[in-house]
Amino acid sequence: PTLFSGAFADLTGKPTTISGYGITDAFDGAFSSLTGKPTTIAGYGITDALELGTTSTTALAGDTTIPADISELTDTTSLLYTNSSVDTHLNQSNPTSGYVLSWNGSDYAWVAQTSGGAPTVNPEFTESITLDSDETTDAVSTEFVIFYGSTTNATTTKLYRNSSNASISVAQQTTVFFEADVIGRDDGTPDYGAFKVKGIIDNDSNGNTQLISSQKEIIHAGANNLFDANIVADNTNDVLSVEVNGENSKNIRWSALVKVIIVKQT
Repeated sequence: PTLFSGAFADLTGKPTTISGYGITDAFDGAFSSLTGKPTTIAGYGITDALELGTTSTTALAGDTTIPADISELTDTTSLLYTNSSVDTHLNQSNPTSGYVLSWNGSDYAWVAQTSGGAPTVNPEFTESITLDSDETTDAVSTEFVIFYGSTTNATTTKLYRNSSNASISVAQQTTVFFEADVIGRDDGTPDYGAFKVKGIIDNDSNGNTQLISSQKEIIHAGANNLFDANIVADNTNDVLSVEVNGENSKNIRWSALVKVIIVKQT
């Protein structure tokens, strides 16, 4: 056999762990097991860290003190919203006394306030206005409807509320109280006609639409008393119709405003 040289490197079956050598007091490698650890960055020999409370470091230049209030911040990039920011947003440049802020559809604008302390409201409606009660079944309603049309002769002609030749519908089991103001004008002479008609139309449970009663006041029927206007119950279409008569060889433009109060009972 070969004699042992006495060198540690020549040993065979050497342990690979500290405990394998039977050592019990060796450092376990955990940071928490270290004693006398430094309490500052400098204590660890670190030279490129940013320390709080310093005015400059090798990492950053400037005051690194933590501010106690937002007022201590310096707004170098206009992030803070100030009074001047609000003025700019609202296009405020010393507006005239009495002006109010408005919206022109794309931006804020300062405009003169109307008298009385409130803006003037001029609502515009097309064809009709309807007012309904809050009932969920058979709600009562009031409707204001404008009719229009033209005549060139004495033939009875219907006026309509729109280009689709619509009138005011009268549903089954419904009673309608109507008041109509009808006016016509011939620009050639000129000549005029004006009428007020009011009455009741009913559509019963069998679907029969009929005129119950009506009254007409003739304000003016033209120079030859040939102009005329009436409210008719159209049983075929279950509608209230506005009918007018003009005069031969006269191009008359007609308009009517019809107010109806509608009550339905089913």
